[in-house]
Amino acid sequence: MRAGLWSEEVPFHWSFYIALVLGLYATSFVARILANQAWGQKPLVFVLLGAAVAAAVGYLTHGTPLAPPLGMYAWSWLVAFTVLLGSAHTLAAVLGTPGCEMRSYAYLWTLVRGGDTKTVECPGGVDRFDHIGAKTQPSRATDES
Repeated sequence: MRAGLWSEEVPFHWSFYIALVLGLYATSFVARILANQAWGQKPLVFVLLGAAVAAAVGYLTHGTPLAPPLGMYAWSWLVAFTVLLGSAHTLAAVLGTPGCEMRSYAYLWTLVRGGDTKTVECPGGVDRFDHIGAKTQPSRATDES
Protein backbone atom coordinates (compact mmCIF):
# COMPACT_ATOMS: atom_id res chain seq x y z
CA MET A 1 0.00 0.00 0.00
CA ARG A 2 2.95 2.33 0.64
CA ALA A 3 3.83 2.54 -3.03
CA GLY A 4 0.33 3.72 -3.87
CA LEU A 5 0.22 6.22 -1.02
CA TRP A 6 3.56 7.69 -2.01
CA SER A 7 2.45 8.15 -5.59
CA GLU A 8 -0.70 9.89 -6.75
CA GLU A 9 -2.86 6.80 -6.33
CA VAL A 10 -5.70 6.69 -3.83
CA PRO A 11 -5.91 3.24 -2.21
CA PHE A 12 -9.14 1.45 -3.04
CA HIS A 13 -8.69 -1.56 -0.77
CA TRP A 14 -11.19 -1.66 2.10
CA SER A 15 -8.48 -2.57 4.63
CA PHE A 16 -6.85 0.84 4.20
CA TYR A 17 -10.07 2.67 5.06
CA ILE A 18 -10.80 0.43 8.03
CA ALA A 19 -7.28 1.03 9.40
CA LEU A 20 -7.66 4.75 8.76
CA VAL A 21 -11.05 5.05 10.48
CA LEU A 22 -10.05 2.89 13.46
CA GLY A 23 -6.77 4.76 13.83
CA LEU A 24 -8.45 8.16 13.72
CA TYR A 25 -11.11 6.99 16.15
CA ALA A 26 -8.48 5.75 18.63
CA THR A 27 -5.93 8.56 18.22
CA SER A 28 -7.13 10.83 21.01
CA PHE A 29 -7.86 7.96 23.37
CA VAL A 30 -4.43 6.40 22.87
CA ALA A 31 -2.54 9.71 23.13
CA ARG A 32 -4.41 10.73 26.30
CA ILE A 33 -3.75 7.43 28.04
CA LEU A 34 -0.12 7.16 26.97
CA ALA A 35 0.68 10.72 28.04
CA ASN A 36 -1.66 10.63 31.05
CA GLN A 37 -3.01 14.03 30.03
CA ALA A 38 -6.56 15.38 29.76
CA TRP A 39 -6.18 16.58 26.18
CA GLY A 40 -9.70 15.80 24.99
CA GLN A 41 -9.79 15.56 21.18
CA LYS A 42 -6.67 17.72 20.67
CA PRO A 43 -4.51 14.80 19.45
CA LEU A 44 -7.04 13.99 16.73
CA VAL A 45 -7.26 17.65 15.74
CA PHE A 46 -3.45 17.76 15.57
CA VAL A 47 -3.36 14.70 13.27
CA LEU A 48 -6.11 16.14 11.06
CA LEU A 49 -4.36 19.52 10.84
CA GLY A 50 -1.21 17.71 9.75
CA ALA A 51 -3.22 15.96 7.05
CA ALA A 52 -4.69 19.29 5.94
CA VAL A 53 -1.22 20.83 5.68
CA ALA A 54 0.02 17.81 3.70
CA ALA A 55 -3.03 18.05 1.40
CA ALA A 56 -2.39 21.77 0.89
CA VAL A 57 1.24 21.10 0.01
CA GLY A 58 0.09 18.43 -2.43
CA TYR A 59 -2.37 20.83 -4.00
CA LEU A 60 0.31 23.50 -4.41
CA THR A 61 2.92 21.12 -5.80
CA HIS A 62 0.81 18.62 -7.78
CA GLY A 63 -2.48 20.38 -8.40
CA THR A 64 -4.45 17.95 -6.25
CA PRO A 65 -4.70 17.38 -2.50
CA LEU A 66 -4.54 13.60 -3.07
CA ALA A 67 -0.85 13.80 -3.89
CA PRO A 68 2.29 12.19 -2.44
CA PRO A 69 2.60 14.59 0.54
CA LEU A 70 -0.79 13.48 1.91
CA GLY A 71 -0.07 9.85 1.10
CA MET A 72 3.31 9.97 2.85
CA TYR A 73 1.73 11.71 5.84
CA ALA A 74 -1.08 9.11 6.10
CA TRP A 75 1.38 6.23 5.71
CA SER A 76 3.80 7.69 8.28
CA TRP A 77 1.00 8.30 10.77
CA LEU A 78 -0.38 4.76 10.37
CA VAL A 79 3.09 3.23 10.77
CA ALA A 80 3.90 5.37 13.83
CA PHE A 81 0.54 4.57 15.41
CA THR A 82 0.99 0.84 14.77
CA VAL A 83 4.55 0.82 16.12
CA LEU A 84 3.40 2.70 19.22
CA LEU A 85 0.59 0.22 19.91
CA GLY A 86 2.65 -2.84 19.02
CA SER A 87 5.45 -1.74 21.32
CA ALA A 88 2.94 -1.13 24.11
CA HIS A 89 1.61 -4.70 23.76
CA THR A 90 5.13 -6.14 23.73
CA LEU A 91 6.16 -4.06 26.74
CA ALA A 92 3.04 -5.16 28.64
CA ALA A 93 3.93 -8.79 27.97
CA VAL A 94 7.51 -8.27 29.16
CA LEU A 95 6.39 -6.39 32.28
CA GLY A 96 3.70 -8.95 33.06
CA THR A 97 0.80 -6.52 32.78
CA PRO A 98 -1.30 -8.07 29.98
CA GLY A 99 -4.65 -6.40 29.50
CA CYS A 100 -3.16 -3.04 30.38
CA GLU A 101 -1.11 -2.33 27.30
CA MET A 102 -1.86 1.37 27.15
CA ARG A 103 -0.42 1.94 30.59
CA SER A 104 2.72 -0.13 29.99
CA TYR A 105 4.84 2.93 29.16
CA ALA A 106 3.69 4.70 32.34
CA TYR A 107 4.25 1.51 34.33
CA LEU A 108 7.82 1.19 33.02
CA TRP A 109 8.50 4.89 33.68
CA THR A 110 7.18 4.49 37.25
CA LEU A 111 9.42 1.42 37.76
CA VAL A 112 12.48 3.26 36.45
CA ARG A 113 11.80 6.24 38.73
CA GLY A 114 11.22 3.93 41.71
CA GLY A 115 7.61 5.01 42.24
CA ASP A 116 4.58 3.07 43.36
CA THR A 117 3.28 1.12 40.37
CA LYS A 118 -0.15 0.80 41.99
CA THR A 119 -0.71 4.43 41.03
CA VAL A 120 -0.51 3.42 37.37
CA GLU A 121 -3.97 1.96 36.96
CA CYS A 122 -5.37 0.17 33.98
CA PRO A 123 -8.06 2.38 32.39
CA GLY A 124 -9.91 -0.32 30.49
CA GLY A 125 -11.14 -2.48 33.32
CA VAL A 126 -9.80 -5.66 31.76
CA ASP A 127 -7.61 -6.22 34.80
CA ARG A 128 -10.69 -7.50 36.63
CA PHE A 129 -10.08 -10.85 34.91
CA ASP A 130 -6.48 -11.15 36.13
CA HIS A 131 -7.59 -13.32 39.04
CA ILE A 132 -8.46 -16.07 36.55
CA GLY A 133 -4.87 -16.21 35.30
CA ALA A 134 -3.54 -15.98 38.85
CA LYS A 135 -5.41 -19.17 39.77
CA THR A 136 -3.75 -21.12 36.97
CA GLN A 137 -0.20 -19.93 37.67
CA PRO A 138 1.91 -20.76 40.72
CA SER A 139 2.29 -17.86 43.11
CA ARG A 140 5.57 -15.96 43.24
CA ALA A 141 5.92 -16.69 46.95
CA THR A 142 5.89 -20.44 46.17
CA ASP A 143 8.49 -19.97 43.42
CA GLU A 144 10.89 -18.14 45.71
CA SER A 145 10.84 -20.74 48.49
